[in-house]
Amino acid sequence: PRACANGYLEEIYGHYRNNRATILLMHDINIKSASMLKIILENLKRDNIDWKFELIDEIPVVREFAEL
Repeated sequence: PRACANGYLEEIYGHYRNNRATILLMHDINIKSASMLKIILENLKRDNIDWKFELIDEIPVVREFAEL
């Protein structure tokens, strides 16, 4: 889980430095995914990076795309 989390964190921090958002789709119940998410959230909290959970259909740009 750590190697995978590090890959996601690299992408998240790259987007954050460029004022861009990152969407992580978490859709399974695998224990490795839960462990990876824990690592990601601990790092974001440590570095004071704002984040939030949203359902995919609550994200405006996704909703707009779906309506096309």
